[in-house]
Amino acid sequence: CTADDIVRRSVVGPLRNLARIDGELFRKRTGLDFGEIFHEKLEVLKDHGLFEEVESGWKLTERGRFFIDENCIQFYHPDYIPFPREAYADGILSPYNQQLPLQS
Repeated sequence: CTADDIVRRSVVGPLRNLARIDGELFRKRTGLDFGEIFHEKLEVLKDHGLFEEVESGWKLTERGRFFIDENCIQFYHPDYIPFPREAYADGILSPYNQQLPLQS
C-alpha cells in the first residue's frame, strides 16, 4: 500500500459512506490538508454544484450525492478509473482531467 493509495482511500471511503470529508481526520491519516492538495479539483466540483466547503471539511451537495459514484471516481488513480479515456465525454469533469498532484 503506497502513500498515494492511503490518500485516495481516505477520500473515497468517507465520500461513499458519509458523503463528506472530515478535514482533521484526513490530516491525521495522511499528514496532508485535503483542501490544499485537491484545491483545483475541488474548485471545479464546487463550481458545478457537487461539493461545498463546511467548517469541518468538505461535503457533497444534494446534487453531488446523486452523482456519488462519479464524484468518487474523480479521486481515483488513472490506473483504476473504470473506463478508458475515450469512453468519457471530453470536458472538465472527465476523471482523466485535473489529475491529482499525488499521481506518479
